[in-house]
Amino acid sequence: QAPPKQNSGKRTIAFMKYDMQNFLEACVDRYKELCMSKYPKPIGRADTPFMDESRPEHDENPIDLSNCIDPTVGIEEALTRGQAERERAEGEKDATSIKAAPGPKAKSKAKAKAKAKPAPPLDGAPGVLGDAASAVLMKILYAARMGRFDLLRPVARLASRVTKWTELCDQKLHRLVCYIQSTLDTFLYAWVGDNKEDIEVVLYCDADLSGDRTDGKSTSGVFLCLMGPNTFVPLTAMSRKQTSVATSTPEAEIVAVHHGVCKEGLPALDLWETILERPKITIRVMEDNSACDRVIVTGNNPNMRHLSRTQRIDISWLNERFARGNFGFVTCPSAYQAGDIFTKHCVEAQYWNRNMMLIGHFAKGQILTAGAVGAKEISDLTARLDAADGNADLKTLAMAVKSEFTRFSYDNNNAYSEDDVVVVEPEGPEQNSKVCVAGPKDSGPGICTIRNIVNAIKGQRVPVSMKGYISDQ
Repeated sequence: QAPPKQNSGKRTIAFMKYDMQNFLEACVDRYKELCMSKYPKPIGRADTPFMDESRPEHDENPIDLSNCIDPTVGIEEALTRGQAERERAEGEKDATSIKAAPGPKAKSKAKAKAKAKPAPPLDGAPGVLGDAASAVLMKILYAARMGRFDLLRPVARLASRVTKWTELCDQKLHRLVCYIQSTLDTFLYAWVGDNKEDIEVVLYCDADLSGDRTDGKSTSGVFLCLMGPNTFVPLTAMSRKQTSVATSTPEAEIVAVHHGVCKEGLPALDLWETILERPKITIRVMEDNSACDRVIVTGNNPNMRHLSRTQRIDISWLNERFARGNFGFVTCPSAYQAGDIFTKHCVEAQYWNRNMMLIGHFAKGQILTAGAVGAKEISDLTARLDAADGNADLKTLAMAVKSEFTRFSYDNNNAYSEDDVVVVEPEGPEQNSKVCVAGPKDSGPGICTIRNIVNAIKGQRVPVSMKGYISDQ
């Protein structure tokens, strides 16, 4: 329950920070202890935890070519050769079985040794960190599940390769540790500033198409949170490889929605219906694929008739839950799909940082100029300007703008008038560019007058570029 409103009309917003910095430092130390002697590559800076998986070297074909028919010979001759090879192998096995059978202890040791030894990869040289990978990855996985959801996808993908470890996996693990070392000051935040009746349970579901370069299977991304006008509380996230190959994006999205609603959404209702004191809560499923929504709502799709043989159970179950009001769809633009970060690799820092903010992850000091804190500053300044009823002294208004928005710099620090220009200098990825605010007194790109800034904040005349600047920051 958020604190009640005070007499001034302001609402207190309670913040929570999930601090995993010390534990992640221990993860880096574990990697240095177990792996640096075998893979002595220095730990540098990495903006994202991924390598570029679109490159050809990431195509690892799991098909064993030794069982394929040689195209240079006929089919009958190839089958005859295969039969001869099998008879020879069976003869060698019979000759070996004549020898004295080993005792039970020898059998158990041989079985344990064979089980512990990782299978050699079919394609690619074996890596040197295969025996230590599990110890490092499982320690990182704890931090990923508790308070660093951005680590879920790279850890899960590497964990699926511990028995088929290659040199490429060595490089991926090293890149992951470099990213952790570079983002020790990144934390997961949650904030609550609304009453219980204004809070919704929101589920983001997304999937890539054939993202795994080894077998063509897709990856499901799920993100569950509480949301309200002044509330954002991340609850859980998941990145899981699908068990069947999807032939289209809607098919992969259906599997992701089923996994999210069945494994995360519905089990959470028992808890939050009690905490929020509601008899029934409808989950808001944020989905960016309209074809997937249509298939689930109607229960069938004449354009994808093969779904009755591949995802029939998923579609029928979701259609039944939708008809009973357990969840509803909300169209979500792909740019705001919080589940996207759990489905695919990303090597662009700007795109990655945007997705990080969608799931509540901010670097040190970043939340002071973005999200809820920035919105509160804009709201306070707007209330101050409205209270003046437009007749306040222009210099006072300009000083208020300067005090609230430190990124505004002034060409004239003493005398303020309507024609004084303000240079808007963004921070972060756009720091090298200017934000252009349209106005009659503009003297060039990125230049605007104080009056235009005030009018834009008050909502009297908000140029398109100013809207984008305020919402992004």
